[in-house]
Amino acid sequence: MKVLMLADGASIHSRRALDWHLKQGCEVTFVDWVDPAPKCDGRYRFVRYPGQRGSKYLRKVLGDKCYSWLDERASIEGLRRIFRNERPEIVHLYQIDQRAYHCLKSGLKPLVMSSWGTDINQHFTATADADYRCRTAEALASADLIIADAADIIDKCASLAGRTIPAEVLPLGIDTELFRPGYEDAAKQWRHKLEIPADATVLFSIRALTPLYGHVEILNAFHQALSRFRERAFLVFKAYNSKIGSQYELDLRQLAEQLGVANLLRWETSVPFEQLPALYAAADAIINFPAMDGFPVTFLEAAACQRPVITNRLPSYVGTFAEKYFHMIETRDVSALANEMVKTVNDSRQPGDARRFEARAIVETSFSEIVTTERLMSFYRNLIACECRAGCLPGMTSRISATANH
Repeated sequence: MKVLMLADGASIHSRRALDWHLKQGCEVTFVDWVDPAPKCDGRYRFVRYPGQRGSKYLRKVLGDKCYSWLDERASIEGLRRIFRNERPEIVHLYQIDQRAYHCLKSGLKPLVMSSWGTDINQHFTATADADYRCRTAEALASADLIIADAADIIDKCASLAGRTIPAEVLPLGIDTELFRPGYEDAAKQWRHKLEIPADATVLFSIRALTPLYGHVEILNAFHQALSRFRERAFLVFKAYNSKIGSQYELDLRQLAEQLGVANLLRWETSVPFEQLPALYAAADAIINFPAMDGFPVTFLEAAACQRPVITNRLPSYVGTFAEKYFHMIETRDVSALANEMVKTVNDSRQPGDARRFEARAIVETSFSEIVTTERLMSFYRNLIACECRAGCLPGMTSRISATANH
């Protein structure tokens, strides 16, 4: 199967998805500005994302608006050229950004688009860009299949598109052999590195360091809870996927000083993906408190590692296993988050909840990367079969009528 894959080459999730395709025997042409697998050969080919080749001087002469128009035209024409040269059976866009509109205007078919939550949620905020929203809506309406990690995101895609769209819920699967209980020695090493005593309780906020994921609220909740802790506790933020010294990080550090908790706040700045399970093992609980979300891979990783999760309740979490197995509180309620932190810290020496074993079993059965990949390949085969029945060959445009699967 020949797949044209458009994704963020710098993202670990894109690199994982690429690996799944190659393991399934697919021939993959990966299009982006960053090559995620420069040493890979055989069935893999990297093509730089097309666009206007110009200097800062040219942009200055033409102006931002004119230069952006030329850049977009160059991207669209370049994608058409890549499509004609590669003749893929499937085009798959991971993350629905401006490239979705480029794919639409390039006539790439059959077109699969995967949403990872924020890319769609951003269109439902007060600061959403109206023009960008309209372009995204047009692209969604043209897609042959939308894949999202939560039914709530599919509903929002349909709302944007203005009609029912062909869609499937498929969270990004995980390697349940890598993410598992254990890693005791590695966990001790991480605690030692972070200067956290072995007998202290660790609350770990493992989401990306952006305002979307509620670090200010988590920090305030930790401050509210501190006087009620019967055990010594530390809060850890993950900063290794942000620019060290970013204004947001500096603001958080300043807030920690103002609240008097800076001595109990730790920052993890560098973790290879393969060592991430050891960080879960070093934590007594995972804290998740975003303003909006899809269904995060963090939930799957935490459940597979049998780590408890404290999270706010969002529409994309409702009806999932997270409702049964995680500690959910009302949306954006900082006091409730503080209360749950107190319970977790004060009960941290109690035997683990048996539900953690059940949660891991669910992830193994329904959310492993093996299951995810098999389902994805079945989606591809169905689309290709539809194209064949419609009498279309790669490089030609067709429509597929389907009903959204919620």
